[in-house]
Amino acid sequence: MNGKFFVILYKENHGDKWAELDGIEYTEKEANAQLRSLKRVCDTGLQFRKKCIYNGPIQVLTVRR
Repeated sequence: MNGKFFVILYKENHGDKWAELDGIEYTEKEANAQLRSLKRVCDTGLQFRKKCIYNGPIQVLTVRR
């Protein structure tokens, strides 16, 4: 099974360097939801984007009780 993981980056409107927001890795669905909530809540002049940091095989683990 293949998967992608993303981090959220931010920069100031007049800045030129992107920096990681929190260092948390997200799936694409989680990253999109996080970006929507950040853009809705944050009016401080920051720009946000997602960056793919991993695209490859993953293992899905399940827990049985």
